[in-house]
Amino acid sequence: PSLPELPGIGLAMTSDQVLEDVYPLPRRLAVVGAGYIGVEFASIFRALGAETTLVLRGDLPLRGFEEDLRRHVTQEMAAHGLKIRPETRVEGIAPRGDDGLVLRTSGGDLAADGVIYATGRSPVPNTRGIGLEELGVRLGEMGAVLVDRGYGSISAEGIFAVGDCSDHGGHGLAS
Repeated sequence: PSLPELPGIGLAMTSDQVLEDVYPLPRRLAVVGAGYIGVEFASIFRALGAETTLVLRGDLPLRGFEEDLRRHVTQEMAAHGLKIRPETRVEGIAPRGDDGLVLRTSGGDLAADGVIYATGRSPVPNTRGIGLEELGVRLGEMGAVLVDRGYGSISAEGIFAVGDCSDHGGHGLAS
């Protein structure tokens, strides 16, 4: 998971930690991030009974999806009791005495027993240490296999790379 640098970020859970560490169920939960993972976790925790607030920078969740779908999903989430704070920037997270946490935002403070950060994942492929370099495969600075703009061919003859392990074409090799 990718986390921003802001005061108190260590108090937040990531999407990885949520499935391991959330016992007992928080009464009040803030979910920061409105991609499909943030929307999914906010909806799950709301359905389980937590008072849940989805905090997003934009006007609607699920950026990149069809506009009508985004509006409809937002309306349905609100109809099921999910609170939504659009166009909100998180400024920090702080302990709130014996009463959980406070999420400091551009739209005012939000009291919560837990904060989940679901603002994306760093695009680092898991390619290091598996012998690619010994085969002559060139890796980019972050570990992505460098491919051409054509058919996923790389620097080692007869080896091809596609998907998340590649740099998705044209960023490292001449075509």
